Amino acid sequence: MLPLVYKPGSTAPVRLPTPAQARSRRDDPSPTSHIVLGAFLCGAGIVSALAGFRVINPATLGVKAPAEAFTAAGAALALLGLFAWEKAWRDTQSERRHQQLRRQHPNEPALTDYEWDPAGARSQLHQQALRATMVAVLFCLFIAPFNYLLFKEEVPLLMSIVVGAFDALCVFTLGNAGVRWGRAFKFGQAELRFDRFPCSTREPVRLTWIAPSGCSGAATGGFTLRAIVEWMETHGSRKSRQTRVVHEQRWCASWVLESPTLITPGMNCELVFDLPPDAPSTAMRAARPLFWELEVSLNLPGLDFKDTYLVPIYGPRRHAAMDTTTRGVGMR
Repeated sequence: MLPLVYKPGSTAPVRLPTPAQARSRRDDPSPTSHIVLGAFLCGAGIVSALAGFRVINPATLGVKAPAEAFTAAGAALALLGLFAWEKAWRDTQSERRHQQLRRQHPNEPALTDYEWDPAGARSQLHQQALRATMVAVLFCLFIAPFNYLLFKEEVPLLMSIVVGAFDALCVFTLGNAGVRWGRAFKFGQAELRFDRFPCSTREPVRLTWIAPSGCSGAATGGFTLRAIVEWMETHGSRKSRQTRVVHEQRWCASWVLESPTLITPGMNCELVFDLPPDAPSTAMRAARPLFWELEVSLNLPGLDFKDTYLVPIYGPRRHAAMDTTTRGVGMR
């Protein structure tokens, strides 16, 4: 048994750091919008690439730039278009499954609210690394033509400073992708198991986190369960208008390793969280989606382990939950 210390729940609303992406798809643009956007980007990319290969005279586009710049811009635009089409296809398939499940389980929100795996959840380290790599590659393709101009022609000092700042940001995105791939290769795939599906707001939540293959050594850190409300927030106006995802924590509790403790691959970390009497139910498709998330953050030799898992915690239902095993609290 490892020395896990329980930190009681906090009900003070707290805004969390800006998330990489929204958990809910409620406010996503429609698949039709993605299809139109993808067509526009792919078309612009093809035209730019043809200009780069001199199939089209670059002068007809009204832009003075070397062929390499047109080619790089075309590749970036075409990739963005393909990503938009892939997003449209995934959203369409997800909505079809959702409607099918609503017809099959009209009184079971846990079975229609989100595409849950009743057994548990798996880490998304490889997906996160791939997403970071895509962002880095697209950013590099975007900045490449400007660097070409910087070294080939005389440019104003201000432009040199701006391009240098973008180059620094490019290095950061590449470094971030490298760290995420390092974590993905080191840790493989961690797993979180649910004691029952779905978990109930009226009972303690029992979870088991299984340490992945690369998770070994003296560790500190902890496991935090949070109730989070998500919405989109817009700032500024006109050209300076920006929209971002906001995550606000409504409740949290933690199990913490306060002193360095040996963790080995395959070790089961069994956690029990006592929810407040007014614990909210998961509602992924509400006007302001609410979800429960377990954050695992362990400081280890070398790369640290950091990941989050959605936890299906719902209010009273008509049918009984699917029980699996009953466990205590601790690691073994």
